[in-house]
Amino acid sequence: MLSSLAGLLLLTLLVATIHAFKLFPGEAPQWVERLWTFLSILFPGLAGAIGGVAAMREHRRTRDRFLQVKEGLNRIQERLRAPGTETTISIAKEAHSLLLGENLAWFDVLRYHELEPA
Repeated sequence: MLSSLAGLLLLTLLVATIHAFKLFPGEAPQWVERLWTFLSILFPGLAGAIGGVAAMREHRRTRDRFLQVKEGLNRIQERLRAPGTETTISIAKEAHSLLLGENLAWFDVLRYHELEPA
């Protein structure tokens, strides 16, 4: 995904430079100037769309992971409220394991993202 975005960025810079400084040889027909204008608009829009799709996929994975944790915590809460032979310590260990797994999954996601200063 990053390579396609980097490629679109380079294409955008190239097309915008050619268009802005009219670096094509001789007098270009009007359709060529219109093509350069169109490409100067198309490439940044396309890069934004691809970046948006990538971000949406990340949001879906995060949402799905949080829903699984929520369901797990709801089951643990029901077990804590139910009378029975199960000890609080064993339920707490399961909650710990669930939350630790979520924490590790979160670090795994962040490992591939550059953190940006606020």
